[in-house]
Amino acid sequence: SAQADLEAAVDIDPSRAGAHSTLSHLYYQVSDLTNALISARAAYEADVFLDMASEVLWRLFLVSYDTEQFTQARSACNDGHSRFPEDYRYSECKLWELTLPSVAPDVDQAWRLRDQTVELTPEAKRAFEECQTLILVAEVLAKAEQPDSARTLLLQSRAGADVDPDHELSFYEAHVWTVLGDQDEAIERLNYHMASFFAGGGGDPGDWASHWWWRDLQSNPEFQALVRRN
Repeated sequence: SAQADLEAAVDIDPSRAGAHSTLSHLYYQVSDLTNALISARAAYEADVFLDMASEVLWRLFLVSYDTEQFTQARSACNDGHSRFPEDYRYSECKLWELTLPSVAPDVDQAWRLRDQTVELTPEAKRAFEECQTLILVAEVLAKAEQPDSARTLLLQSRAGADVDPDHELSFYEAHVWTVLGDQDEAIERLNYHMASFFAGGGGDPGDWASHWWWRDLQSNPEFQALVRRN
């Protein structure tokens, strides 16, 4: 019903940036990434000074990243970093940039961005961000052919339910194990994440298994069995 109302609103008045922004958020929650991207772009183009501009740019970055539109992802990240330098997410997205396939790994820069992100993060979210950014640095280390250091950081990044109640970190961690070529460990971490997700995490996993992160795993029988179970 919310989707129908929002779609009607932007059909009547395409300049309604707030409606486009909310619609983009809705599409992203139901894994409709194409429309999430279109709506986020429409919101930003309708009003670059929108009160929710930081949210819109963040969503543009996320959806562009998820759909492998990396040039657009970097553009959204750069705009956000320039306009909202005190928003920790835009230091984090610069760290995400270093993990992109086409970007040369820079370990020293990864650590600098990690420290900057943690420093800017609100206290309530800081413990989680400390762990998530370790995973991102681990991915940069993996790309830089420092696998032992990457594995050490992945183990250090694990957190208890007080920090990560839905085992979200294990999902990110699984991806880095995939980058390292440790498929058994990646599948173990995915199983750990999924057990929590369906036990109480809520939501719809959508098309997670077709995400480009898991391309190297998709022919693995254990991964296929995991997808069938979930």
